[in-house]
Amino acid sequence: MVYFLNAEGALVRCVPEGVHRGSAEANKIVLVAPFAESCAVSAAFTLPTGEATRPYLLACEGRLGKSAAAGEGGDAAAQACVWSLALPACVSSRSGRAEVQFFFTDAEGACTASECIPFTVGCGVEVQLPSAEDAGAYADVLAALAQVSGALTDGAFAARSLRAYNEGAAYGKGEVVFCPAGEGHGAALVRSLTAENTQPPYTGGETADGW
Repeated sequence: MVYFLNAEGALVRCVPEGVHRGSAEANKIVLVAPFAESCAVSAAFTLPTGEATRPYLLACEGRLGKSAAAGEGGDAAAQACVWSLALPACVSSRSGRAEVQFFFTDAEGACTASECIPFTVGCGVEVQLPSAEDAGAYADVLAALAQVSGALTDGAFAARSLRAYNEGAAYGKGEVVFCPAGEGHGAALVRSLTAENTQPPYTGGETADGW
């Protein structure tokens, strides 16, 4: 959906887009208005249920050029900026009439609010959320994350092998490096068996002690 506003926050033009229930963040709002690029622009929504959402901050895409949003009697040379926002999933969670209102806050804190602009969320299949897990499941997830984090720190994953062996570096116990094998023929992944390891992984074509 593309909205063109004038300097008073009134809607000048709209390029609509189909919004359907269950399309989580599939739609994008593009806002074109003759406000300064430095303004913080946010959008709040009234859901089909009648509830109001928190303001969502739009990302500034830069200047457009001569403003098509100046409107009749406006400054034809006014510079418009473009902001964008992925339509929040909560907006499309229910079908019906919804509204969006934009807020432009300048560096002095002055806020200009636009008019409320209606749009329709089309019917779709109601999203069925999974049932909540018990507290033990979340504890298992946290334990698994801690285990993976520890393994990454200790160099137990091959992703650490993307760092080539550096003869000026000291390696910790269990750390993996990628280095030439033997006398420079081929390459290999080697894991340090000792902490503060500074010796070359290979000596005379054989794996050195500690690797």
